[in-house]
Amino acid sequence: MKIHHFGYLTTSIEDSVKEFSSLGYVEFDKLYFDEIRGINIQFIRSTSGELIELIEPASEKSIVKGMLSKSKNSIYHICYFTDDIQDKIATLSEQGFVLISPPQPAIALGNCNVAFLLSKHAGMVELYESCHSE
Repeated sequence: MKIHHFGYLTTSIEDSVKEFSSLGYVEFDKLYFDEIRGINIQFIRSTSGELIELIEPASEKSIVKGMLSKSKNSIYHICYFTDDIQDKIATLSEQGFVLISPPQPAIALGNCNVAFLLSKHAGMVELYESCHSE
């Protein structure tokens, strides 16, 4: 599978954008509010093309608020492209991954479906089933 982006938890997207700019990253696309997950999202891209998804909680009820309080600012998932999200979920589940969030539209990814799985040794994985040409 091909990596799409790295998900980075942050207490402040604005502050993270400023600091990542020192490392050659620039804002890519607009700031999104994901109502389903209660998060704000900003993609940034390096000069060589790598994407980082900056994620901050939008409220105290945000799905990532608890993770952020434990791990502070950090990478917490890797997102992979897949042509068939249901098939990839089944395959990874057979290999011990646990589905923690079934496929749902992701506003910051053109409302294409994403799913999250967790592995004891690989951590959190996001699957992204593109619904348009990349």
